[in-house]
Amino acid sequence: MRKHTIFLTGGSGFIGRNILEQLGEKYAIIAPTHKQLDLGNVDSVEAFLKQNPVDVVVHTANVGGNRAEKNVSNVMSYNLRIFFNLVHNHRYFKKFIYLGSGAQYGKQSSLIRVREEALDTRIPTDEFGLYKYVCAKFIEETPLNMLNLSIFGIYGKHEEYAFRFISQSLCRVLFDLPIVIKQNVKFDYIYVDDFIRILQYFVEHDQQYRTYNIGTGIPIDLVTIAQRIVIITKKNIPILLEKKGLNLEYTCATDRLRKELSSVQYTDFDTALSRLYDWYKNKKTLLQRELFI
Repeated sequence: MRKHTIFLTGGSGFIGRNILEQLGEKYAIIAPTHKQLDLGNVDSVEAFLKQNPVDVVVHTANVGGNRAEKNVSNVMSYNLRIFFNLVHNHRYFKKFIYLGSGAQYGKQSSLIRVREEALDTRIPTDEFGLYKYVCAKFIEETPLNMLNLSIFGIYGKHEEYAFRFISQSLCRVLFDLPIVIKQNVKFDYIYVDDFIRILQYFVEHDQQYRTYNIGTGIPIDLVTIAQRIVIITKKNIPILLEKKGLNLEYTCATDRLRKELSSVQYTDFDTALSRLYDWYKNKKTLLQRELFI
């Protein structure tokens, strides 16, 4: 049976590396580095896809979406250029899967179990969110075979461990440092392994809708996560909360996803935390303790 061919952008990033590790043998994945292909150059993208036509494009690459990227300018224009450079060459692929974000709904106020239909409730005020909104709107209205998987919180190995809350907290405990929370907030987190299984489904099946919120549909706050980490790791580590009260909520409804993927399964949160902690323990010598001080 012929393998699906996939053109993966952002293969060196957090989610891209997990896709390559977990799906690399199942599919024929082409994942050029930035040196091999400048996604911002439309001629280069066209030449590459013309030479390497694929079944599916999985677009994970973007800039300006996390605290690890400092002083990034022209976030919206650069990301949109990459997105539309790929779309422009739609004749060289059959399906386009875009990794969207809850930011498309506008993070300037709380997003409480937001549904996909709320896309036009408000316009994001930040550049990154506006970029995600424009792409989401285009996917909703284009006749092309495109899909927007709108991720809220996601965690797992290969993420930026000094900046992402769950990995940062696990690593701080590993180095016997307190867990620090600027302010408590409710998120919807999905374990990266669970997301990969969802992605695999959409690579292989036609979808009913254009947009799906990606999460568990079960809100969890940062203090609760920190408490679970302390229990799981069996370390008497303090949890420092810098500011009282709850910050803006960032959670989603996942009814649409659960209805389409009736067999979708989520890894137990404590199990996922334990697996990730063990992964960091095995890589402790490679971690930079000074990043947490």
